Order: sequence, then structure tokens, then C-alpha cells
Amino acid sequence: MSPRKSTRALERTLREALQPVNPGADFYDRVMARLEATAAERDEGVDPLESALPLAVLATQRPARRDLPRWAPVALVACVLAGAGVLSWYHEVLAHQRAIVAREQLLQALRVASASLDTVRGALTSQSTQCADHSVTHALTSSTRRISCDSNPLL
Repeated sequence: MSPRKSTRALERTLREALQPVNPGADFYDRVMARLEATAAERDEGVDPLESALPLAVLATQRPARRDLPRWAPVALVACVLAGAGVLSWYHEVLAHQRAIVAREQLLQALRVASASLDTVRGALTSQSTQCADHSVTHALTSSTRRISCDSNPLL
């Protein structure tokens, strides 16, 4: 059967199944009577939906309660534990990344301090060579005392 013929057959079947039905001459009267009865029950405090519909209709409209399978609580616990494990792993990864950043900052600080110490060492070395070439004398007290670069504890 070609798709065109199957479509036509489906349309013909639907037209036959969905043909208009004559509700009857007393349709208006039945609807109005039901509306009046519903209004009267509402005034009396009765739920119009429960009283207007037959019990069989109400029973088919309510969803059937399904009991959970026996493994559902175990699956729920497993999901919670898996979520906690993923969260713990994520925090560990974040801590590791922070440690790497802190290490890089420390190494940068040590490089800056090393460069500063190299500058100071160079300045002191140039001073010590000047001191070795020229001896320095100072008067500390009434007696004269010579201080050379060798007695300077900083060099």
C-alpha cells in the first residue's frame, strides 16, 4: 500500500469515526437542568464535581497509586552518595588549583627577593673592593682607632 493510499484510508476512517451525532431534541433541556442542579448543590455546600459525575467516571479520572519498587530507596541513597562524592572531588580539585596558584606566587616572590639580594650583594661587593683599596680610619673615642673593611661585620 502506498503512503498516499494509507493516508486516504486513515482520513476516511477518521471521518467515519468522527461523524457528527445529533444530541437529540431535549439536549438544551438536559444541560439547563444539570446547570440548575449544580448551582443548587453549590449553594448547599456540596462539591458539584463529585455529585454531578458518576462514581465510575470519577474512578477512571483518578490516577492509580503506584507503589515504589523495592530498589527505589537504594537508588536514591546511591544517587545522594554519588552526588556527595562528586562534590568532594570538586572541592579537592579547587584546593589543588589554589595550591598551584599559591606555589607560583611564592616562586615569583622568591625570584623578586633573589634579584633584590643580588643587587644588594653587588653593591656591597663594589664597596668592599673600594674599602680594600683605601683603608678607612675613624676616631671612636679619645684614642685613635683604625677600622678597616675586614672588621666590618656586614661585609
